[in-house]
Amino acid sequence: GGGGGGGGGGPSREELLARNTLANLIRRRGTAVHPGNTSTTRPRHVPQANRIRWMLRETMGADGEFERRRAELQLLGGGGGGVGDDAVCESFVSSVRPGGFMHDLLHEGQLAAIHGGNLLVHGGVSSADGVALGRVPGREGRVVSVVEWAELLNSWYRQQLGEWTASPCWVSDDSSAVPRAVPGSRGGAALLDYCVPSGPPSVVLGRHLLKSGMPEPPPPSLVQSLAASGIHRLLVGHTPHGNCPTVIKSEAASEGGPSLEILMCDTSCSDMRTPDNRGAAVSEVQLLPDGSARVHGRLEDSSRLDYTLQGVRGRAWEGLAAHLDREKVRGGDLVGRSAPPDDADDADGASPPPFVKALLPDGPDGPAYLLCTVSGFRTDYSRVSPEDASALVGERGSARPLGVTRYDSKGDEVCVGSGGFSHTDSKADLVDRFFELVDTDSDEQLSVAELRAALEGQREVLKLLQGVGPAFATAEELLRMMDADRSGAVSRREFKTFVLRQIARSPRDSPAVPRRAIAAPAATPAA
Repeated sequence: GGGGGGGGGGPSREELLARNTLANLIRRRGTAVHPGNTSTTRPRHVPQANRIRWMLRETMGADGEFERRRAELQLLGGGGGGVGDDAVCESFVSSVRPGGFMHDLLHEGQLAAIHGGNLLVHGGVSSADGVALGRVPGREGRVVSVVEWAELLNSWYRQQLGEWTASPCWVSDDSSAVPRAVPGSRGGAALLDYCVPSGPPSVVLGRHLLKSGMPEPPPPSLVQSLAASGIHRLLVGHTPHGNCPTVIKSEAASEGGPSLEILMCDTSCSDMRTPDNRGAAVSEVQLLPDGSARVHGRLEDSSRLDYTLQGVRGRAWEGLAAHLDREKVRGGDLVGRSAPPDDADDADGASPPPFVKALLPDGPDGPAYLLCTVSGFRTDYSRVSPEDASALVGERGSARPLGVTRYDSKGDEVCVGSGGFSHTDSKADLVDRFFELVDTDSDEQLSVAELRAALEGQREVLKLLQGVGPAFATAEELLRMMDADRSGAVSRREFKTFVLRQIARSPRDSPAVPRRAIAAPAATPAA
């Protein structure tokens, strides 16, 4: 993992994230040299080469690495003569001794890194085993500040590495090499526990997926906890998830509310048909200075992917349309959204609804979106046009996210700079969407209670109505102004007539005609 660069240069900051294999590196130095505690009955006659081969194959997913290291050592030695098992073993063990490259790499790493509004960890901050966010092993209670939590967690990590360096092998009953060492243990034991499935909730083993393998949006409580510390994007690895990064979106319930983007960046199983399981697929995630994130690369068939996720700092996006490329915003907005489920999706054996995995800008028929479904170890892809992708995630009555809208000086055209489309739309269509946003019971009538709820809880509605005037003080007063037939409710036609008539007035007659960006509902739903 690492920080992001801006533009064509390299990254401006680099971070090394500790991963679950560090447990095996810690174990390597102790187990490879001394396989068991003196107080146990573990056999010691197993050759060191066999122990290392077993560790590589069974605990590190690196079957064959012992022989590859032998070939590497022979190549480095000039190719003359053979390299025996003892030399290969020494190469592995020395790498985790002080001064060894793997030892130094572990000490340069950390468990959590924060870069602006981005939190980077290896696996995730929650899983079926519990929530790791805010929790530090050996410390009671939960740390509320994400920044303080990351500092404490990294401090604990360094302390554990120090204990491991001092006592990498099993501690015998009469050993006092390490203060507080428990006979039958070894230094860094708590860190080992943190990095294995039987341990406590861990950022190393976190997993933001359902049991099926489909993306799992984080719970609101987790989103709020991160947002309270200014974190609006989480970047993880650990779990391979298809041929390019997967985006999981949790949209704000209202403008200014907390939201979160999760990027799963492990693509190590992009193409299982190839010897290295990756094939031609490669992707890069760039964290840019303006808070956006660019995801680009190529798939296993060399198709190019490229899109930008705009900054998600509370969805405070006024004026964003003037500064961002709208096509990129559109692409980034659709990526990470899912088709809403229907009754058929709940049937036994039914495939889950797809999610939008990436934007492919160079399709044979123009730009296309890559759709993806995951069911266990099976991953299926399909490609659809932007129009079909927008319709797919927008059908079945899903809730819609908020976007940023610009009126021209007369209020005649609307440019949506985020939230799902990058073209001009008529003001009548926009007002229709506002009506649907307020009409929560979908009865085509706005009650005073619905107007009151919208004015109090949805700032975008209040801004629109205040922007087009005339002034009003209460929901009851606003209803009276709109309710032309005095029925006690506002129909869709009455709402549109009122708003469009106010927009149509000249700026001289209505100084409040919006010439600035105001929030508006977008054309596509939240994931």
